[in-house]
Amino acid sequence: MAKASTKTLDSTVDPDECRIAGKGERLIARHVSSDIVLAIHAPTAGFAALMRFSSHDSRLDVVRATQNPWCCADTGTWLLLESAKSMGIDLNDLSVFAVGGAVLPAPAGSASAGQLNQAALRNVLKGEGLHLKGEDLGGNVLRSLWFETDSGRIIVRTAANRISSIDQLPDRGRNAAWRHRAS
Repeated sequence: MAKASTKTLDSTVDPDECRIAGKGERLIARHVSSDIVLAIHAPTAGFAALMRFSSHDSRLDVVRATQNPWCCADTGTWLLLESAKSMGIDLNDLSVFAVGGAVLPAPAGSASAGQLNQAALRNVLKGEGLHLKGEDLGGNVLRSLWFETDSGRIIVRTAANRISSIDQLPDRGRNAAWRHRAS
């Protein structure tokens, strides 16, 4: 009898993309700076997705947002949540995580793209009655992440080689090691 394969399929999610995972898939986002990667997981439904957006507001470039709604916090997050709902997933069953939003230098008197992206994401989630279960946002570091969609484990690595996995970061401080296993 043939042995079942346990090999994980790696799929990269580039800026302004979204991918809903299949069974045994690991979603990867590399070189995340001021853009934000949103990971959602509904373990009881077997649903996992990773979205990466670079703009906080679709009204800044309506043509671009119309052609690719994943590029913006408002249109992309809404579309991802609507996709989950259309698959019969109750939004209250979702675990929601965010990584990125680095605060890079901005012109005097203006907010950085990372700060704007963070605020936009929080506003969209608040409008849906959702909160982040874990985050690694802000700072001024480049990050990469691996989302093991079957287990819900998210591993984050910074350019400075800090490696962590997500669990409720706000209670421990931005530089603490943290863990999450969505189950």
